Amino acid sequence: MAIHPAQGGAGVRPAEPPAREVTVARSLVFATDALEPLGALTAAAQTSGLTRVWTTDLPGRDALTRAAFLSAHASGIGIGTGITYAFGRAPQSLAAAAADVQRLTGGRFILGLGTGTSGLRARWGVDFEPPAPRLAQMVGALRTAWDTEALADPPPIAGAGLGEAMLRSVGATCDRVLLAPLCLLREHLDDRALPAISAGAERRSAPGTPAISAWCIAAIDADGERARAQARELIAFYLTRSDYSAMLAQTRWGSLAQRLRDAATSNPAGNAALIPDELVDELSISGTPEQAASAAARLELELAARGIDELVLQVPGMACDAAQYEAHVRRAIAALAPPGDALA
Repeated sequence: MAIHPAQGGAGVRPAEPPAREVTVARSLVFATDALEPLGALTAAAQTSGLTRVWTTDLPGRDALTRAAFLSAHASGIGIGTGITYAFGRAPQSLAAAAADVQRLTGGRFILGLGTGTSGLRARWGVDFEPPAPRLAQMVGALRTAWDTEALADPPPIAGAGLGEAMLRSVGATCDRVLLAPLCLLREHLDDRALPAISAGAERRSAPGTPAISAWCIAAIDADGERARAQARELIAFYLTRSDYSAMLAQTRWGSLAQRLRDAATSNPAGNAALIPDELVDELSISGTPEQAASAAARLELELAARGIDELVLQVPGMACDAAQYEAHVRRAIAALAPPGDALA
């Protein structure tokens, strides 16, 4: 798949038209501590025509275990980890677990790997520095393990990235690239993220370029302002993390990055108020169901023009209980069910 930064970004040459028409699939990531509702939500996602559901690692939850759980609740939808922390398991252990999930899903699994933020790695007390080459080593070790076991149908590997070094690395080594939340900031996407993936793809040992998935915050409510407030809070949460703050600082929003860092220590509850409407519009699909559906359609056109073939909807879920999260996700599924065919 060709990768095409949009025209007009600083230092980026105007893109040629895509070599072929790109169809953007819609998927869903379960970024929540809740577990029990996810089986029914996976079945609902499959019925609605969504392409894939993704699970997440965090302290206290395991993405691979969740992927295996979801496989029992829907027989056709794709299932991926978005993401499994590469530093959380030894390569042989991760290879075995991923192979088992691939068997449980009947070949519908994709192993999404990432390294988290520098702060997260520090809290886990692991040595995974520098993260980009360490992740590349992990990808190589997994493939060697599967080759050694003569696994008939190993899962594809997706690599998540935010910064240029990581995106070059996963562009060179992985079957799919997962653009971290907030990579949709167009200045970062066009001037840094997509060129980095292209540079990595030029070093691939296999022909072709990796497919690309883009994460996007999705908050839907009959009260559009309440939905936008939820999106604004999640954007603020990300932008107070060091890696995301550093990304923002490299854009025209650099002064906002500094204000958010200052507020994180003096008034963390006020961070969301610092996020302007323009950023909420650029980094989320949020509002009433009608507003969200229109925003998703516009975003898909932008993604397709850039060669991105999957839009992954992230419903805010860390600040609500399981019942509230289920209600939020069901609203998102109802409003954003894909209008056409899903990605194979």
